[in-house]
Amino acid sequence: MALRGYRAFAATRPGGGEAAGEVAAALKTEGEALRASGQSVKQAAYDLQHQPWSLAFVPNPQSRLAEAKALGAAARPSDDDAPRLAVISAAYGRERTGGAPSPPTSAVARRGLTLAALLALGEPVDGAEAKGLIKEARSATCLRMAKLNFHQCLSVAGPQYEDVYCLGQHALIDTGQCVAAAASGG
Repeated sequence: MALRGYRAFAATRPGGGEAAGEVAAALKTEGEALRASGQSVKQAAYDLQHQPWSLAFVPNPQSRLAEAKALGAAARPSDDDAPRLAVISAAYGRERTGGAPSPPTSAVARRGLTLAALLALGEPVDGAEAKGLIKEARSATCLRMAKLNFHQCLSVAGPQYEDVYCLGQHALIDTGQCVAAAASGG
């Protein structure tokens, strides 16, 4: 069966909707956890403003920004990682949510479920059709904007505490919002 047939098939099988709901619930939980961590880091930036050392400007901010960009590029998952991440997300969602899952409204959750089902059936998950399952434009755009905002924030940050603010707001809060939105997005 072509991958196109599996897109709708996995979520319609017995337990498929529940499994997609578990994936969506796991995404929402993790997104909210990222946002909460980001709020803590952002508050720490405000608290640090009262420390004399935090008012010193970051030495060589251009190299700090270049290093942040390099680390971000190196940490990027490859297309080969996506099927494994989908299976891990599905298993993690089942383990974490425990209770009633949310309705399977998320395209990201359905795609993750489809990838997990294909792998469980021993189907090859490669080629253009699989990349269509792996990539989701809305979430990708959201994450790219979070990363861009993080880099822009670092590029204009002066004192040490502003780096901490950039990390809390853009690397954690914005990213958490993207992950949580993927749980309910179309």
